[in-house]
Amino acid sequence: MSFKVLDNINSVVLLGNFNHRDFSVERLQLFDIIDKADFENKDANIEVTDSYSYYNLRWSILQIDNQRILLQINDPNSYKNEFEDLVFSVLGLIGTSKISAIGINNNYTVQMPSTENWHKIGDSLVPKALWAEALATDAHLGMMDVSVKAQAYHQDPIEGHLNIAVKPIFKNENDYHENSLTIKFNNHFNVPDDNTDFNLPRLVIEKCLADLNSSCYEKMESLITRSLK
Repeated sequence: MSFKVLDNINSVVLLGNFNHRDFSVERLQLFDIIDKADFENKDANIEVTDSYSYYNLRWSILQIDNQRILLQINDPNSYKNEFEDLVFSVLGLIGTSKISAIGINNNYTVQMPSTENWHKIGDSLVPKALWAEALATDAHLGMMDVSVKAQAYHQDPIEGHLNIAVKPIFKNENDYHENSLTIKFNNHFNVPDDNTDFNLPRLVIEKCLADLNSSCYEKMESLITRSLK
């Protein structure tokens, strides 16, 4: 059995109290967070309003409002270098602003080698026989999406949960590829309300970012393999 990874989107989400004006083009350049060439690239999409700032650049997306910061990589090959640098540079720019939660996300679009394998994934995760019997029907049944939460999956340096969602991609969707599905991993960490260590979010990301990128791939591979048995 083999499958093909069509897309791999990695992101970090920070929740808390922020000032999106701290992330102006001028400040991002001043602190060498993003190169001037990235802003001047003809494909760059930049939007700054009274309520949020949005930068869709050559290799990354940076979106900030007063409650949420999204850092997303457009080029998986940049993961070990530019993306980690971007995340830690943004943490430095945040300074002592309170962060209440951290999300480290790995989203895969996967293409199965056959329609039979594609159906087998859904039938393993959401058994059709169970639903057909419960509904007393011989109508066609198919999985729309399924999600699982692993409570307190992470313990170090703080408690965190793992949320996994699997969804087939259908022909009427923009990102349709034959026999494809999305598998999304969300590693969610709630920063304790009484936390006084402003370095804690950095410790969480420093410890988990690269490790989670590789371990999520292994979990995805294991899930597919076991579903096809």
